[in-house]
Amino acid sequence: MNQNAEKLDTCQLEQMLNGVNRSQVNPIVEELFRDFAERRTALSDAIENQEYETCRIQAHSLKALSQTFGFEGLTQLARKLEEASQARDGEDIVQIASGIFDLMGSSKEALRAYLEEKYSDNK
Repeated sequence: MNQNAEKLDTCQLEQMLNGVNRSQVNPIVEELFRDFAERRTALSDAIENQEYETCRIQAHSLKALSQTFGFEGLTQLARKLEEASQARDGEDIVQIASGIFDLMGSSKEALRAYLEEKYSDNK
């Protein structure tokens, strides 16, 4: 789980999951993953069409969502993307978004691994 530590703030995640019934965790996580996919598509389209305000809005939403689930690296990149979008810096937007898309995948895997380990210990 050490390699996941850089992608996932487990203290933040535990705080978010505090009081959540184990049976509710999978639906929450699946909704998160659907949200990631939708934001990725919306962000890709906005970048392609140079819709900087849409990029900023998507980055802001992704920043909040990532912070809620403890994805520190993703939160930081989303913040940078929000700033680049506000500055209308197309080159930085493309570069940062590429990093976000990569980190979305590895963050999802880190969350899956963490939850699998967490709930296998409680059986």
